[in-house]
Amino acid sequence: MTKKETKNSKEPITLGMTLKNAREKSDLTVEQVSLKTKIREDNILAIENDDTLDHIPHTYYRGYVSCYAKLLGLSSEPILSMISDVDQEAPKIAYSTGNSFQMKQNLNDMDSSLNKTHSKKRLMARSVALGVIILLSIVLAVAMWPLPHTSSEQQSEHRLDSIINIS
Repeated sequence: MTKKETKNSKEPITLGMTLKNAREKSDLTVEQVSLKTKIREDNILAIENDDTLDHIPHTYYRGYVSCYAKLLGLSSEPILSMISDVDQEAPKIAYSTGNSFQMKQNLNDMDSSLNKTHSKKRLMARSVALGVIILLSIVLAVAMWPLPHTSSEQQSEHRLDSIINIS
C-alpha cells in the first residue's frame, strides 16, 4: 500500500494501520467489524496487515476498504487514495471461465429457467386432467340420466321387443 508519513515522525502510516487504529479507538473487534460489514475476518486482518488479497478483484478490495472506513466513521475518499493500483492486481482466476461464482450463477440461472418450464408443464398437465375429469363427469351424468318415468315391467317389455325385432 502507498505509505503516508506523519508530520511529527518519519514513521510511515499505511492504510492498514489507519483502519486498525480507527477500529481500536472505536472499541470494535475484528469479529464485530466482520459481522457488521459482511467482510470475512481473514480479509479484514489482511487489509489491516497491508497484505494483498489475491483471491478477489481490485474493485472488490476497494469496496471492502470503503465499507470498512465508513463503518469506522472515516471518509472513504482519503482512505481509497492510499490504495495504489499496482498493489492490488486483479487475480487471473476471477475472470476465468472456470470461476466458481460464475459457474454457480450460471447453474442457478439454468435451474430457475428449468423450474419455470416445469411449472408451466405442470400447470398444463393439471388443466388437461381437470378437463378430462369434467368431460367424463358430463358423459356419465348424461348416461345415467333417468329415462322417462316408466315402470320396470314396461322397461323389460321394451327390451324384449327390441331383441325380438332384430330381424
